[in-house]
Amino acid sequence: MSIKEIQELQRLVTPMMEFKRREWVGLTDDEIKAIVGRINPGEIGAYTREMFKKIEDKLREKNT
Repeated sequence: MSIKEIQELQRLVTPMMEFKRREWVGLTDDEIKAIVGRINPGEIGAYTREMFKKIEDKLREKNT
């Protein structure tokens, strides 16, 4: 591998190495209402909030 090829690889890889993980941000109640509101307008219940929390927890686990 030539020096030029190595430099090109470094140029391509460096931004990937500097990638910073973003902090997990869960859904707000308003976002959940927007999702389930079409099915069940009104306030979200404890069951719905807990269901979304479990989904978020599983996604967080799979992505960290």
